[in-house]
Amino acid sequence: MFKFDDDLDHQKPPIEAVVKAVKGNTLDLQKTPIPESKKSDQLDIEKSVVSNPVLLSNDLFLQTIAEIQKENNIDPTSEIKSQEGCPNLTIEMETGTGKTYVYLRTLFELNKIGYKKFIILVPSIAIREGVLQSLRMMQGHFKKLYSANISFFSYSSKNLTKLANFATSRNMEIMVINKQAIDKDFTEENIEGRQEDTRSNIMYRQQEKLGWNKPVEFIQPTRPVLVMDEPQSIGSTDITKNAIKRLNPSLILRYSATHKETYNLLYSLNPIQAYDQNLVKKIEVAAIVVKDYYNEPYVELSKVYHEVKKLKAKIKIHKQQEQEIVEKEMTVMLGSDLHTLSGKRNLYQGYQINEIDKEYIKFANGKKISVGKTNISIKDKIQKSQIKKCVETHFEKTLAVKGKGIKVLSLFFIDRVANYRNHETNGLGKFGEWFEEAFEACTKDSNYKKLIPYDVRKVHGGYFAKDKKGKGKEKDTSGKTADDTHAFELIMKDKEALLSQAEPLQFIFSHSALREGWDNPNVFQICTLNESTSYVKKRQEIGRGLRLPVNSEGERIKEDGINCLTVIANESYEAFATALQKEIEDDTGILFGKEKLKNKEESKKIKISFHKQVFLNEDFKKLWDKISHKTRYCISYEIQKIVKETVKDIKQKLILPSPQLAVEKGEILKEHLPRNTKMIGDIAITRMPDLIAGIQKNVPLTRGIIAEILNKSTMLDEAKKNPEFFIPRVSDIINDSLHDIIKEGVRYKKIPSCFYELDCIQWSAETEIARYIKNLYKVKGREEKFQKTLYSHIACDSGFECEYAKKLDDREEVKIFVKLPSWFKIDTPVGTYNPDWAIVQNGDEKLYLIRETKGVEKKSELRNKEEQKTEYGEKHCEALDVGYRVITEENINTTEI
Repeated sequence: MFKFDDDLDHQKPPIEAVVKAVKGNTLDLQKTPIPESKKSDQLDIEKSVVSNPVLLSNDLFLQTIAEIQKENNIDPTSEIKSQEGCPNLTIEMETGTGKTYVYLRTLFELNKIGYKKFIILVPSIAIREGVLQSLRMMQGHFKKLYSANISFFSYSSKNLTKLANFATSRNMEIMVINKQAIDKDFTEENIEGRQEDTRSNIMYRQQEKLGWNKPVEFIQPTRPVLVMDEPQSIGSTDITKNAIKRLNPSLILRYSATHKETYNLLYSLNPIQAYDQNLVKKIEVAAIVVKDYYNEPYVELSKVYHEVKKLKAKIKIHKQQEQEIVEKEMTVMLGSDLHTLSGKRNLYQGYQINEIDKEYIKFANGKKISVGKTNISIKDKIQKSQIKKCVETHFEKTLAVKGKGIKVLSLFFIDRVANYRNHETNGLGKFGEWFEEAFEACTKDSNYKKLIPYDVRKVHGGYFAKDKKGKGKEKDTSGKTADDTHAFELIMKDKEALLSQAEPLQFIFSHSALREGWDNPNVFQICTLNESTSYVKKRQEIGRGLRLPVNSEGERIKEDGINCLTVIANESYEAFATALQKEIEDDTGILFGKEKLKNKEESKKIKISFHKQVFLNEDFKKLWDKISHKTRYCISYEIQKIVKETVKDIKQKLILPSPQLAVEKGEILKEHLPRNTKMIGDIAITRMPDLIAGIQKNVPLTRGIIAEILNKSTMLDEAKKNPEFFIPRVSDIINDSLHDIIKEGVRYKKIPSCFYELDCIQWSAETEIARYIKNLYKVKGREEKFQKTLYSHIACDSGFECEYAKKLDDREEVKIFVKLPSWFKIDTPVGTYNPDWAIVQNGDEKLYLIRETKGVEKKSELRNKEEQKTEYGEKHCEALDVGYRVITEENINTTEI
């Protein structure tokens, strides 16, 4: 059902970075005999193990890594950081941007250059099941891209015989394995090389079904590439480090959004970049806080801090002030008495502070409140309101996407199964009852009648761990036990089914099962009903719903008005936003402005009217006729200019150190040497590869031009130092040189009879939808015949866009202006481009214009790819005879539109 895009701009660089780092710096495949041992009748292990290449020169590797880091705006590393006995490479990608897809595709790319054995190490059952489901879903996609025969499986003590095929197969093999499978019961005695404890992990014990070999002995000689998915959760204890080392990897690849440590960071896509590039959903916070409820002692702990060597706290309480009760913020310390501070309200008797910790305050009556929380006596009222808000928001979103083939899902995090399902009465717990009450209320609302045509009992369900291998009662667990497996398998297998419009289930209640490892692109609401004091990171929870949604055809939706995740939080917007901001800044070291998080309270239901008279206006039709023509681009360039520029750059930039000679003891079988290798005595000598053919695979030039460039560069002697490195390095230099030349040579032409259809821009029906007031421009109320844009309101991407919309609305010479929809795209050599505005301007002659708004002081401040897209956009507009201009803070107030 899912459709996977193999051409996303943000996913190419991390794949290319890893391949480039290892390409040209490896030994060829070898066959290593399995250790001599007794043979079992159950298993044929006469074959030899097929092993991966191994990296040769640290100097060469370091230079390559430094070049990649420079390309990706990362400070170059001064030395190779190795851990567990081999080099490590780190990729940082924000949750929801396709991390799993990226590392799986990276493995296929490494397979193309000789790597065959891969292990994916995960920290939990949830992530393991997620990876396995991704492999199942992407199998057909990768089959189209690559011709490799692939086998994948999940390691367990029940399928040890699969290790023999993993070790001996010449096909691509992927093994997914839990951290617990390699370091559980791995004692210090084992680490120090003493006699192994018979109770230790099965991985290190002799097995009859493996011919009395240990499972790890089938892995070690393969020299696997080890992918660490969420390495910060896998841990870095001595036990884990040594367990990883015993797998004998040739290379470790680390992938996460929140690395604790980075080893040779090659690529980083942080939360700010993901937000700014619209790669994930935006986030809005619907804060549920208590107001005007004075029948119980209300205390909210905002923060604890040090001042003059004492711990102090900022709290909010309800204080009696003359004839009314008001919410008051105050500073307190050890010994402070809230009874006195509240104006002697009797409810606060016993609320004298006798303990202050950096995470909480505690009172004489035993009550304790954590930072960012309120007293728990009003928890039920808050949680019931949260569920009601989540259900209402779900209906709002379902109405907003009606007719687009998008199914909306909502996710509730709970920490006690009994709150949702009451096993004693075989009925619903309080959460289930409150949900059904809220759902029934929404179905009676005139706006939502028949919107969700299913019985209330069919639309919600729980995913919880069960005892007795999934046959017993559901129970509370940590998310890391064997009993959790059932819940994980169920939710993973149902992941695609949940997207079907024919499946009634839309509201998902989960215990720990969905805190990590599972996400679904169509989760639009997350409601946090957690009652426990255990700390679950906000960034981890919202990660379950950050992916861009898909429609019923499995296609990603990229409409800003739709792509928003609503978090229904049991705290104020300010508290939630501050905590999330701090987490991101602590994790990344990058300032994350709270303005990126929208406040649900700032959105209102607004009836957006469609101005039909503008749609039918002749000037608008002429504007659309001009701008809706689709184009294709072609590139022309002077061959000799390319040769001259690339020769100059190769001479200046190409530096190839001679590889270090690595001597390893072992047997190389002649029949398994590559075809371009011959034996002289006991030494394998590799002949010079076809340099031109190798470079031609990477650059859009003919053999003749490449040959001319290489000859004129006078650098062919350099290729003898390390031909396999020479090919990719020269390819990169040629491509860099080509970029500026190509930009000059791009020409756009209209595609005959190919347009964006005018009907696509018309709203199918007038309806009330939720919009943010802050970035919503309300068009001036004019007489009908003088209206000059299609809708009564314009959803802008920023305050700067709103400012420009007002400018267009105010200017008399502007007759018509339109915010172009997100599906209106122009093809460019660096990806598709969606311009902002189309304008009709009155004057001596009518002008038809395209404008791009960028909230920067000057155009030169744009990121490189953004600037390139605007340059190609201008060339596209030239082909349509439409004026183009980029509007920045520098020129927004000029007389020109």
